[in-house]
Amino acid sequence: MTDNRRMTTDRFYGGVSNRLQNLRAMLAYVRDSNPSRSQLNSWVLSNTSAGSEDAVSHHLTFLESIELIELSENGCELDKYGDQWLGDQSAKTLYDALSSGVKGFETILHTLQEEPMTDEEIMDLLVSEFDEAEMTKPGPAIRHRE
Repeated sequence: MTDNRRMTTDRFYGGVSNRLQNLRAMLAYVRDSNPSRSQLNSWVLSNTSAGSEDAVSHHLTFLESIELIELSENGCELDKYGDQWLGDQSAKTLYDALSSGVKGFETILHTLQEEPMTDEEIMDLLVSEFDEAEMTKPGPAIRHRE
C-alpha cells in the first residue's frame, strides 16, 4: 500500500506560544467569512507575522493537506479536522490531522514512550524508518516535535 502522506510539517505563524491562537483565529475567520483564497492570504498577512504571499500560500496548502481547510478561489471553508478542532480544541484532534497527513508522528511517539530523545535522535529515527526522509540536519524533526 502506498503512503501518500507528506514527510514534513509546516508550522503555522506565531511561534510556540501563539501558533494555536493564530490558527484558531484563522479557522474562525474561514468559518465565519467563507473567504476567497486571496482574501484568506490577505487575512493571514494582516493578522500574523507572515512575510509574503508565497509563504502564506505554502502554509495554507499544508493546512489543506492535513484537512484543516479546503482552499478555493471562490470560497475557502473548514475541512473535517478544522471544523472538529475549532469545536473541541482537543490536542488529539490536531494530532489526528497531523498523523493522517504527515509521516512519522506515530513512529516518534512510540519511541518516546520508551525513552526521551534529542532532536538529532528524532531525525535519525525518521531517516531510518522512511526512505524519503533525507535529513542531514534536524530541522524537520524539530518541526515534528513542535
